[in-house]
Amino acid sequence: MSNNTPAESSLPPFDIVRGIPPMYQRQAAEIYYEAFRQKLTPILGEREQAVELLTRSMRPANAFAAVRDERLLGLVGFHYDGQQLIDVRLRTLVETFGWLQGTRRALIGLLVGRTPKRGELLLDGIAVHADARGQGVGSRLFAAIFAFAAEQGCTQIRLDVVDSNPRARQLYERLGFVAAKTARVPFMQPMGFTAVTTMTLDLQKAEGDAHDDAPGSL
Repeated sequence: MSNNTPAESSLPPFDIVRGIPPMYQRQAAEIYYEAFRQKLTPILGEREQAVELLTRSMRPANAFAAVRDERLLGLVGFHYDGQQLIDVRLRTLVETFGWLQGTRRALIGLLVGRTPKRGELLLDGIAVHADARGQGVGSRLFAAIFAFAAEQGCTQIRLDVVDSNPRARQLYERLGFVAAKTARVPFMQPMGFTAVTTMTLDLQKAEGDAHDDAPGSL
């Protein structure tokens, strides 16, 4: 894949790679946690423990990563063909928190879990390091996802965005995603949101580009 656009030529170049190489996996867990801290804490606990669980539960092949030298700038995960980027199992939660707390946390995870439909690629979240935003990282990660979905014969990409992240929704709208439905979930207020909007993109109609990087999406 090509490097940065002419408008970004003064910045150090970065590469987009399929999968998260082992040397970047801890960084990936840290960036992912920071992007989704409020959502993840009720399930995985506080930062140190959550990052450890994310690292252990990561399926590196289910992501594209933006890398520069030995640093991870951002990543986008996807759920496709029965596999997803983050797959925290009940057994792992029980081993970490005990039977009662582990089961409760697993149930919370089920409430926010999603399954892709046939012919659909489901985004598992996009996260860009705070220091790397505004450099076109999100745009190029999405370009990689669009190309991958088309190669797999998918006709649609789906994602969910919460009401507390309007900046992310604006980015997705610029990329061509359209809102399909909004579900009110007031019981999710402790996780930082009370509504979730499902957005879809028809790959045959996809066009446009983003000029900013949202900190995270569901």
